[in-house]
Amino acid sequence: MGLFDKLKKDIQTASNANCPHCNALLDPALQRKKKCASCGKDIYVRTDPFKRVKILVSHDDALSIDVISMLGFTEKEYRAVAKELSHDFKTATPFIRDVVSSIIGKRQLDSFKRKDWQQAKMLYWEQARLLHQLGKDFFGVLQKSAKCELYHYQAMGIDKAEILTAGETSCSKCQSLNGEILNVTEALEAMPIPVKDCENRFCRCLYLPKT
Repeated sequence: MGLFDKLKKDIQTASNANCPHCNALLDPALQRKKKCASCGKDIYVRTDPFKRVKILVSHDDALSIDVISMLGFTEKEYRAVAKELSHDFKTATPFIRDVVSSIIGKRQLDSFKRKDWQQAKMLYWEQARLLHQLGKDFFGVLQKSAKCELYHYQAMGIDKAEILTAGETSCSKCQSLNGEILNVTEALEAMPIPVKDCENRFCRCLYLPKT
């Protein structure tokens, strides 16, 4: 079995073929997302990023596993944090999303200590994206990602930044900011992006250095 099978009882390998929600027996050949005929909840198929075996998971756990793969968490790192949370929460099976959130937090703290603003920006952006997909409040985290980009420009001696929108897919509020050039210090004070009331909800506007 893979790592997650050992850490969470409600995660099943594809060969076991039990619903991760209600434990009902499933088609052992399940290879893609489908609804459980018993409970009606969606079942997702993912690959354990450490053991490379197929596992059946819930929507939230599937998104969290995607982040593990995206950010390159190690098995040692995951196990250590899972052990900490097991002790703190007094449970043998911490939720994958809680372990992922904790690892991101530790990496963010390390990035701040090293003043690695690009790394911090990426970590905050991935955390915001995950929160958005989970249906949770993400704006404050997305805003921190933008701030880290501006901190990076300051560290590089860049005084001005230009706002770039996501092109045709951006909303009218974001498009109105496209091409606007700001002093980096002023941008940090005003924080015009991300746009809080973006019509696409998850604002994808970004800063470009203006030299």
